[in-house]
Parts: sequence; C-alpha cells; structure tokens
Amino acid sequence: MFAGTLTRNVETAAAEYTGMIHSTRFDIAIQLEARAKMSERSPDFDVTAINKSGRKVRIGTAWNETGTTSGNPYISMQIDVGLGPFRVNAVQNEDQRGGQTFSIIPFTDSGDQDRDASGGLSLVA
Repeated sequence: MFAGTLTRNVETAAAEYTGMIHSTRFDIAIQLEARAKMSERSPDFDVTAINKSGRKVRIGTAWNETGTTSGNPYISMQIDVGLGPFRVNAVQNEDQRGGQTFSIIPFTDSGDQDRDASGGLSLVA
C-alpha cells in the first residue's frame, strides 16, 4: 500500500509539485518537473527524487488527468523506486479541492486485483 502528499508550488520554482510518497518498503521525497510534450499522450511531468549521493534521478513520469465521472482534476503517476514499476494517483478530497495539496493513493484499475510494488503495476485502494 502506498500513501503520500503532493503540493503545488505556487511561487516560481524548479519543480511544479513537491511531496512525499511512502510504503512499508520506502519513504522518499519527490518532485514533479514540467517537461515538453511531444504528443497529446506524452507525460506532463518527470517525477524525480534525490539519491543517496545527492544527485537528482528520474524515477517516473506523470500526467494531468480529469476524472471521467467526477470531472475533478488529478495527477496519474507511474514510478519505479527499484521494486518494479507501480502506479499511483494524486487526488484532492472534498476538503482539498481548490487548494494546492493532493493526497497520493494507489492506482485502481477495473480488474480489482491487488498487487504489491515488486510484482505488478496496478493497485486498489
């Protein structure tokens, strides 16, 4: 299970979003940095973290999305922290809507299958 927070940087900064993502196996600070879109389906952001030697490393990509039912904006991320790729969404609950903070939750697919980060791509909440 994964959890975390993501905050939009309203002042000019190198990263559009900063936050934390954690599970029982890792706890890392992340940044979402805007990237040039090569096509409509290209990611909107690179997801980066700082490694043990202090270097910034790309650990994934992220897309701005809109809920098909709710119409609410969210950010879909695919990340790999060395345990295999996994997906999470950064969403706003009712109290967060209109603000700068998002909650990171596991990705839910229509198959409703639980998988951990070392064995699969999709997770359910």
